[in-house]
Amino acid sequence: MLLLAVLGLLTWQALVPHGPVDRLDATLRDAVQSARDGGPGRLPGVETLAQLLSDIGDTLVSVPLLLAAAVAAAVLARRRRLRWWVPAVIAPAALVVLMGTVVPGKVLVARPGPDGERVVPGGWGWFPSGHTATASVCLGTGLLLLLPYILRPVLRRVLVGLLALVLLGVGAGLVWCNFHWVSDVVASWCLAGTVWWCAAVAQLRLLRRRPD
Repeated sequence: MLLLAVLGLLTWQALVPHGPVDRLDATLRDAVQSARDGGPGRLPGVETLAQLLSDIGDTLVSVPLLLAAAVAAAVLARRRRLRWWVPAVIAPAALVVLMGTVVPGKVLVARPGPDGERVVPGGWGWFPSGHTATASVCLGTGLLLLLPYILRPVLRRVLVGLLALVLLGVGAGLVWCNFHWVSDVVASWCLAGTVWWCAAVAQLRLLRRRPD
């Protein structure tokens, strides 16, 4: 799968100091921080907006949204005589995959942050981006659970577009605030995309079966 291949490549590069991805990250970091200190960064509210977007990836924000979406999807499925417990299986599974990959990845890769902060032995590094992964997995999976019950195609497209904008905003906010390298963010998007694909396949197969 392409997303897993990209994730594997970025993970390998994160382990290689001064590799091509590392150099590209540094170039992008310098360009973003130059803009942050220059004209765009001086516009009112830019810093606040970037921080707010970054905070969407906090577990206290994204996880409750996923759980709320799972409950709503279960209620809607029960009303349509579908397997109401499907969202109750997929949502926790997505969280398990999230925690079971991001946290070990941060410890094993132990990548220093863009501000030069080093990682203490056994501590969490910056790769992949936990906030990006949390926001992407939780919000994306939550919308995926609700899509079968949103009948209007226009509304479905609008919600998917809004999700994309929010997730791009989260990644941009993290890079703008110098919390993460660009490749940290991209790696988390690849991880989230893989989780979405698995969740979509599981949901489609389970909902197609006759209800218990």
